[in-house]
Amino acid sequence: IEDIAKKLLNGNGTVSRDAQLTIAIAKFCMRTDPKDPLLGKKAVQLMSVHADLAHEFCLYQIALSPNHKLSMADQHSRFMKDIFDGECVDIVRGFKTFVLNNLSELVRFSKSVAW
Repeated sequence: IEDIAKKLLNGNGTVSRDAQLTIAIAKFCMRTDPKDPLLGKKAVQLMSVHADLAHEFCLYQIALSPNHKLSMADQHSRFMKDIFDGECVDIVRGFKTFVLNNLSELVRFSKSVAW
């Protein structure tokens, strides 16, 4: 897993924000069975360690189901509270889709880079 993560890093040793998110997601996917009954809790745990990942997932969810009665900041605040309080019922399905979308970007990128 660590060897694959190293290959995802930028060749000059710097790690972009996007690369950090991709590496976190790739490691999570390699370590977690998609049918794990604790997947939701593990996803929340991952997001609690990677605030940027939690933020990106939040923006993704808001884009799918915007609440036009609330400001973007209020929607973000409410969603983050729901995730970390365990009140977000659709977190597993939404997170799986978010992860697959992120990994498909990785595959597209990897086709253009020599490994």
